[in-house]
Amino acid sequence: MTEQHTETERLWESGWDGHEKAQLLRMSKLPFIEKIRWLEEAHDIIQNLNPQEVSLSYPEDS
Repeated sequence: MTEQHTETERLWESGWDGHEKAQLLRMSKLPFIEKIRWLEEAHDIIQNLNPQEVSLSYPEDS
């Protein structure tokens, strides 16, 4: 993943105040393809953590 940060963006938020907003801002700046890659990686992690409980079911087309 390629990201460019300004000096302000590199600073960690202290405590939880503002963390959620800052994280959403960082994620919103990612290109679409990077967001898809992030989602795919997160999905793989979830499947590996507990493969027996991860079951995607889709409604049948009527």
